[in-house]
Amino acid sequence: MASLRATLPLLLQSHTDSSITTSFNLRKTSHFYRMMRPIRSHSPTNSITPLAQRRWTLEGMTALVTGGTRGIGHAIVEELTGFGARVHTCARNEDDLNKCLKNWNGSGFEVTGSVCDVSLPTQREALMEAVSSVFNGKLNILINNVGTNIRKPVTDFTSAEFSSLIDTNLGSTFHICQLAYPLLKESGMGSVVFISSVSGFVSLKSMSVQGATKGAINQLTKNLACEWAKDNIRSNAVAPWYIRTSMVERVLSSKDYLEEVYSRTPLRRLGDPSEVSSVVAFLCLPASSYITGQIICIDGGMSVNAVVLIWEFCLNIWFWFMPGVRAEPDVYLAKIVDRMRDTEPAMQVLLQYTRLLALLLGSGEKTVNCSIEQHRRKTDRERKRSQRNKETMLLHRHLCTTTLKIPWKYKKVAISTGQKALTEYLHATRSIPYAYAEQIATNSPISLTNLISKLGTFSSSHFPSNLNKFLRYNPINEFEFFFESIGIHPSRFPSLLPHNKFFFSEDGTFFDSACALSEFGFPWNKLGVLYLESGCVFKWGASELKDRLCALKSFGFCNVQLVGICLAFPFVFSGQLGGGEVEGFLNDLRLVFLEFGLAGFVEGNMDDWYEVCRKIKVFYDLNGGGNIGELVGKNKGVILEHGEGVLVEKAVFFGRFGAKKEDIARLILEGPELLSIDLETTVINVLKLLKHFGMDSKGVEDVRRNYGHVLGTVKMTNLPYVMNALGLHAWFFDKIKDGNHLLLVSYLAGYPNENRDRGYLRRLKTIHASRTPAHSISKLNFLHTIGFGENALTMNILNHMHGTSSELQDRFDCLLDLGIEFSKVCKMIRVHPRILSQNPQSVKQKVKFLCQEMGRSTDNLASFPSYLCFDLENRIKPRYRFHMWIIEKGLSSKNYSLASMIATSDKNFVARLLKIHPAAPKHWFEQFYPSKLR
Repeated sequence: MASLRATLPLLLQSHTDSSITTSFNLRKTSHFYRMMRPIRSHSPTNSITPLAQRRWTLEGMTALVTGGTRGIGHAIVEELTGFGARVHTCARNEDDLNKCLKNWNGSGFEVTGSVCDVSLPTQREALMEAVSSVFNGKLNILINNVGTNIRKPVTDFTSAEFSSLIDTNLGSTFHICQLAYPLLKESGMGSVVFISSVSGFVSLKSMSVQGATKGAINQLTKNLACEWAKDNIRSNAVAPWYIRTSMVERVLSSKDYLEEVYSRTPLRRLGDPSEVSSVVAFLCLPASSYITGQIICIDGGMSVNAVVLIWEFCLNIWFWFMPGVRAEPDVYLAKIVDRMRDTEPAMQVLLQYTRLLALLLGSGEKTVNCSIEQHRRKTDRERKRSQRNKETMLLHRHLCTTTLKIPWKYKKVAISTGQKALTEYLHATRSIPYAYAEQIATNSPISLTNLISKLGTFSSSHFPSNLNKFLRYNPINEFEFFFESIGIHPSRFPSLLPHNKFFFSEDGTFFDSACALSEFGFPWNKLGVLYLESGCVFKWGASELKDRLCALKSFGFCNVQLVGICLAFPFVFSGQLGGGEVEGFLNDLRLVFLEFGLAGFVEGNMDDWYEVCRKIKVFYDLNGGGNIGELVGKNKGVILEHGEGVLVEKAVFFGRFGAKKEDIARLILEGPELLSIDLETTVINVLKLLKHFGMDSKGVEDVRRNYGHVLGTVKMTNLPYVMNALGLHAWFFDKIKDGNHLLLVSYLAGYPNENRDRGYLRRLKTIHASRTPAHSISKLNFLHTIGFGENALTMNILNHMHGTSSELQDRFDCLLDLGIEFSKVCKMIRVHPRILSQNPQSVKQKVKFLCQEMGRSTDNLASFPSYLCFDLENRIKPRYRFHMWIIEKGLSSKNYSLASMIATSDKNFVARLLKIHPAAPKHWFEQFYPSKLR
């Protein structure tokens, strides 16, 4: 016992260095985030020196961000442009890239892009040529963001998967740095930031290869920092833990795994891409010019969690043997285990100490382990209950628009007092006309609430004086209140607020334009619609804006009508009036309003005209922006008698039949009776509907025999999916267009109450009485939305569906994306429902092998859907390649079907080989049979 006690100080000493380092890193991280707070000083902006302003801006700098269209890369692009940088990004998907570029450029960001797969040398070189051309041979910032992951044990990796992971994560990053070096050197001040991962520091399950690539990136970061320092090029890296992106959402779809991630993260939540991008931006700013060779973990404390808790555990062991102390060690130990929350590295070390602790306490190891397990089960229940309470509180806080520091009974008075004080401040101190100051104060409740929360503890008697005093000595950012007052939510401020500007006096264009529009008749709280859709309006001077409004008014519209038109169609401000698209559009609207007399049915207030214009916009959008005024004018009752929501709902409904948008617009305008159909409550019988629409008896019998999964009753809202499942969507729409819409109306009138299948209703009742009705109902609804009817067959298929409804939808969409027709996919599910339990990536690989190496089309899957359920590496590839070897050697001339090759059992497969040649089975097992199955 004495020797064991003598070893404890040494045990504690072994953790001292790591503990001190952890403490230092925590302090450094806290200081770092204080530095990263946005510069929103309450002192006047002229107190900030030009040098300080340059340290916190990227104005004039250029940046390349690889993989910038999604997740962390997308956030980094917006963060850098927000600091004033010009950014070039790349992505493999051209559609994603074009969509992002359109959004960025529409928001005023200077972003260009290239389609590039950085794992390919030729495309990497083309990317850097494009960057050099765009930025005139100089590059200040390089963000290596591209990366991927394959989660599986090391023994399951194929050589192709290993090479792909190394080439994408490490190889492409290394070569991009090589190609970018001359541009970074030419800029005179370069910064390289790698997006690494905590997997480069700690062991994570099924991520050995990915962790190796990230560890290599960490070392590359340090080496480049030393090697390129002579050229004034800095090199740093950030190492995120789980960040809330689309890729991570798929990985963490399991609640159990998500809880495991939370248990390893002291902050008990996932990170946000903006929390990574802000650190990346800081490492690129001149303010961080003395930081290089560093890897910063952005992990909510995950990477240091194990070290801190083990250190506390050791202290408790020592505490138990202090003279005069009487403690219950099992309780102490159980509490420490609870704090560790299943942290794998910590738990491994803790279990090593369990035997030591048992010896020191004179109790058995089994007793200690039992105590730990009992306490863990108890605390798991308590933690789940606490989590439910926390979610309720978060919902409550989300719904509350005022700060919790203000007592409920004073909130209304506090907000009213705050609005008056803010109005007085803007008018008296900032010289803003009283009418506009009042509009800004009245229509910016969130910004005002944030301002009130800065006052500290609320006091009803001193609140007015405290607020006035605060405004007197702490100038506010006028643009924040302005943007919220015109109808823009504060969540969009980061991309909209002028850089380093607080007051209208620094840039009065926004305010002057808003005043001019308000004087014309535009409601102040709707001006945000114009700003977001046509930002050029707020860049014009007041006189230029008034001239434009007068020109628009000359088409014969009054002020109220023109306001409604401009809010619904902001593009009228952007085009030329002389014979262009805008002039043709306004002439078309004049035809509707004046010549067809729509104006006579609308009251004179602006809200009514805005609503009418939004409903007309539904049909202009369906018609691709083309002239549709005459058709709208002749059927103006559709605009006057139905709401915008009903029009959009029916447009989406008929759009699911795959019809042309202009045909949908004509159908709705010429068939107002269709707008009265309740899609959710109306139930139809598929076979009766087909007969009513003129399908002959042979066709009906074919549906009954080959499409049993669509039979029975369906909700009206699912009718388009049923027709897609039958391959009759185009046929159905052709039946009701061109004035024949009454065919559908007459069916609904003739069969108002369809009886639902009894077997289906009985099974539905069983689902509602089960333990997880919501999960089963969501999967059943998924089947209905892909065309399966309310019948017993649908219920049988439901029993074989595994996964959530969103996962099933992703797998279904994957099959459609591979080029398989909608109706064929449904028939495949009917024959073999388990195809929707397969991972989409695995399905893509199997179809790629089918089409490229086997030379067959996806039509083969319709007759043999279970092909998608067999293992590619251990079943499909070896059997097909052995079959081809037999043919090449002339041992057999018979070309077996896909099902005969793959679906045959091992026993029958070997028996067939024996008939082909006596030595064939031996060659199969030695050369082709998977080694892991031997």
